[in-house]
Amino acid sequence: MNVSERETRSSEMSREVAWKNLICKIDGVQSARVVFGERGEVEEIHVIADERRTAKQVTRDIQSALMAAFDAEIDYRVISVARIPVEESREESLPVQNVRLLYEGIDLHSQRDSMSVGVRLGCGDREYEGLASCQSGAFSRQRMVAMATVSAINEFMGAPVFELIDVQTAQVSGRAAVLASVNCVKGPELLLGGAFLRDDADKAVVKATMDAVNRRVSYIKRSL
Repeated sequence: MNVSERETRSSEMSREVAWKNLICKIDGVQSARVVFGERGEVEEIHVIADERRTAKQVTRDIQSALMAAFDAEIDYRVISVARIPVEESREESLPVQNVRLLYEGIDLHSQRDSMSVGVRLGCGDREYEGLASCQSGAFSRQRMVAMATVSAINEFMGAPVFELIDVQTAQVSGRAAVLASVNCVKGPELLLGGAFLRDDADKAVVKATMDAVNRRVSYIKRSL
C-alpha cells in the first residue's frame, strides 16, 4: 500500500468513526455501520435500535444529526433500521457496565533483532495479559500494541473471539487519533474503535482497540 492509499484509507476510517459515534449517541441506537462509496458518497447506513421509538423517528434523527454536524443531506432510503425488543437491548447493555475491562499497564522489551509487548487489562480483582512479539521491523510498534491488546481481550473471553485487522493514526476533528479495526468472528462483524492521541501513544492504541469491541465483550462472553 503506497502513501496515497494509506492517507485515503485513514481519511475514510476517521470519517466512518466520526459518523458512527454521532449516530450511536441518538436515543435508542445500539450500534451503527456507515458505508461510503469510492467517491465518498454515503451508500448505506445500517443501524440497530430498540423498539422504544419507530424506525421512522430514528431515521429522521439520523438525518438531522448528520446535517447539523457534517452538513450532509442523507436520503432516507440509504438508512436501514433493525429494531430489537427493549428488554433484549437492556439485557445486553447492563452487563457491559458490570463486566468492564480496564487498562492496567503495558510492558515493552526491545532487543537488537526482536521486540515483545505485553498489555495488561483488569476486571475486578483479576488481570489478563496479552502478548505479541516479532522480529524487529516486521510490524510497527503501534500494531504490536494493538495485537497484544486483542490477545488480552481474548484471554478474558476464554476464546479467540477477536482478531486485529488494522490500526492507524488519522486526523479527526482536527486532532490526531488512533483508529483500530477488529474482526469479531462471532458474526463475523468488522468493528471500529477510536481514541484521541494525548501524552501516551501506546495507551491510545490500547483504548482504541478496546473501544472497537467494548459493546460486544459482555454479550458474547455470556453466550460462550
